[in-house]
Amino acid sequence: MHPLKNQPGTPYKKRSLRNFLLLLIFAVFVSASTLFGLFFLVGKGIVSMPAQYTEQNKVTVLQNEPTSPTDTPHVVLGQQLSLQATAKKVIPSVVGVLTYYDTFAIGEGSGVILTTDGYIITNTHVIANGNQFEVVLYDGKSYMAKLVGSDKATDIALLKISDVQNLTAAEFASGTETTVGDIVLAIGNPGGVAFNSSTTMGIISATNRSITTPGGYIISCIQTDAAISPGNSGGALVNTYGQVIGINSSKIVAEGFEGLGFAITSQEALTIAKDLQEFGYVQNRAALGITYQMIDQATSSFYNLPTGIYIQSISNRNLINQGIKPGDIITHMDDVKITQVTDLTSFLMKKKPGDTVNLTLYRSDDGTKFSVTVTLIESK
Repeated sequence: MHPLKNQPGTPYKKRSLRNFLLLLIFAVFVSASTLFGLFFLVGKGIVSMPAQYTEQNKVTVLQNEPTSPTDTPHVVLGQQLSLQATAKKVIPSVVGVLTYYDTFAIGEGSGVILTTDGYIITNTHVIANGNQFEVVLYDGKSYMAKLVGSDKATDIALLKISDVQNLTAAEFASGTETTVGDIVLAIGNPGGVAFNSSTTMGIISATNRSITTPGGYIISCIQTDAAISPGNSGGALVNTYGQVIGINSSKIVAEGFEGLGFAITSQEALTIAKDLQEFGYVQNRAALGITYQMIDQATSSFYNLPTGIYIQSISNRNLINQGIKPGDIITHMDDVKITQVTDLTSFLMKKKPGDTVNLTLYRSDDGTKFSVTVTLIESK
């Protein structure tokens, strides 16, 4: 034993006390420096605090019962869920949609339960050319459904199951509040109901991405790298609050492309669904009142005709009164040259029924050109 260790007032004890105080001061300094550095990084946006301490918990939740035009979004303070809890919450609200023509199955896709009494939202291309529709729930129960209405412009359709109650309706949230990098799940039936309730994970790759629908209309979509396969169309794109932010609609399928899926925002889908439920069509959408065939550049060169819209039939009496007839080709609308279908659809999406437009036409049977002013009608 050291001869001075137990003697009070010795230099050894003083050194021990001094070392302890220096160690304590050093620990306080390191802790303060760490906290200062963390607050500095958070303030500069370099580091994010966990979601429970940020505005990310404030989510705009949309009314999911499309029963009143006065329904408005509201903001709630939500709690993010684990991926497992998110899937468990949403899977009961996602269904399979089987499309038949008479007794022949012609397509399969997905849908999302909009209301507890059986309204189902899906894609127009899922139910295209069908006259009978079957909805299969996540637990295997199936019901026949009727088509309430469909909209080619947005690729949104609405089905209704009769005589059901207490279905698990999805909760919808604002798709415009998403941020690139947010984690999302895509839930649906890739390949059909044999793979029902399949769930894939990805992130938001881009917002407000312009996509052309099968009807030739350009709409703004959410882009995601969550795996979307044939059969996922009409299913749910879900945030980590277990809320539907979009309706999966399409993907780019080509050699060299991976992870390019697109979903129609929930706001757009619900707006269309409300009109379909109430009127069977989307109100206040302008139309020329014709059926047509597009003359693209290849067809134009082959037949020595101008590019444009070849009129097949006319339902708008105003066009007939202005001397337009089937066989005429619309080459310009208000000086906008028509070279592809999206030129026409994009033009009409900016108009309202009752608006007047100037058409430049080519008469295919004699080669003459002329211009007239016509009035647009409501698309139904």
